[in-house]
Amino acid sequence: MQNTQTGIYLQDQLSYGQWRATLGARHDWSSISTVDNLPNGQDFKQRDEATTLRAGLNYLFDNGVAPYFTWAQSFQPTNQLDSSSKPFDPSRGELYEAGVKYQPKSLPALFTLAVFNLTQDKVLTTDPNNTAYYVQGGKIRSRGVELEARGQLSEQFSVIGAMTWQDVQYVQDSNPDVVGRKPLRVPGRFGSLWLNWQAAEASAVAGLGAGIGGRFSNGTKGGTMENQFDTAGYGVIDAEIHYDLGHLATDLKGGKVQVTAHNLTDRQYVTSCFTDSQGCFYGAERAVMAKLSWDF
Repeated sequence: MQNTQTGIYLQDQLSYGQWRATLGARHDWSSISTVDNLPNGQDFKQRDEATTLRAGLNYLFDNGVAPYFTWAQSFQPTNQLDSSSKPFDPSRGELYEAGVKYQPKSLPALFTLAVFNLTQDKVLTTDPNNTAYYVQGGKIRSRGVELEARGQLSEQFSVIGAMTWQDVQYVQDSNPDVVGRKPLRVPGRFGSLWLNWQAAEASAVAGLGAGIGGRFSNGTKGGTMENQFDTAGYGVIDAEIHYDLGHLATDLKGGKVQVTAHNLTDRQYVTSCFTDSQGCFYGAERAVMAKLSWDF
């Protein structure tokens, strides 16, 4: 499969007193070329385009409180054929989000609380007349709350934490029994916590920094929409260490060496499942990556 998507967008920010408004528009062109090498497979090409809009409004109080509201649309091409060998229309999404940000005057910190309502329509669901195919009759709604806090604990230490609770369910489907059920392989609760350390500029190890943190999920639904089961939640630890090469010599300013470890303890865990016969997906094993970057 070859997928090409090109877009142009226009965005402007307006201010009046302590009010801030953001308006944006984007137009995308998508081209998908699929080659199916399976017996009786079908090759097909499809081209789609769409315009999506977004708008945001917030107010900046003098005490550091900033309530806001955001509305946005999305566009996602669908790479499938129906029972008549016709490509499906792109799926469309719509987001409403309201929240408040707080940046205390006396603390180097930022706190965010947000509630959201996200819908996605034209979702593929099983064709009731031919279960080997799909129809585009589904609609999924996600409602939830997001919390995020970030701050400087001291000159050397900073912390970032985030948590999301979401209630995701089908609100429309070709099969009425599916309405009200949770989609498969979508978590209802997940979050992360990350602690950073940066050596003091006057110390012998100036330029050295490190971080450690964890991410977790409470599990998802596996099986089929008609016969679901729960997978276990999991948590993994990540870590990184980096060094600013500019502290070695002025000629190396802008250079940075970084080593990152995902799933540091090499924990074995399940991220999601299909049916009992089709099996489950294990999470990624420990992976250590080194990176050299340069900013000019």
